[in-house]
Amino acid sequence: YTLSERLRIWLLLPIVRLFGPVGSIVTGIREVLLSPTTRAQDPEAARLVVDCLRSMNRVALVNAVVSISLRRPDLTPQLAQIRCPTLFVTGSDHTGWTPEQAQAAGRLLADGATEVIPNAAYLIPFEAPDRTVQLVGKLWAQSLQRRRSDNDQRSKTQTP
Repeated sequence: YTLSERLRIWLLLPIVRLFGPVGSIVTGIREVLLSPTTRAQDPEAARLVVDCLRSMNRVALVNAVVSISLRRPDLTPQLAQIRCPTLFVTGSDHTGWTPEQAQAAGRLLADGATEVIPNAAYLIPFEAPDRTVQLVGKLWAQSLQRRRSDNDQRSKTQTP
């Protein structure tokens, strides 16, 4: 998040703490979580997000926002140490983790890939469930194929 976005969030937290997720705060969160396309084409999804926000415990919501958005440590320096297959997924409309940021992070991984889901924002599995399942299945299949290939290579080099 930019400095101005972080400041705006910090300023809104006392309102959420006192009154809960109300009015324009709920609208703002919904607009961050769901892409304009999802909001326009799937009003039921937008309603579900709003209903979930309005039913949340105020303290839990504030804790989630602080933990996920404001006090999340930057783990970029550790990305090069990750050795397992890793897939970063973001939406084309995600302003908190842009496609460019996701692609830059993916390039730091030893065995990583990045996918950008068009017309989606933060809630990728909710906005594009079929694509999410497809991507995870592809990652697992590729990982299994590489593991089998590595095992075959080891078997060949260990055979007298």
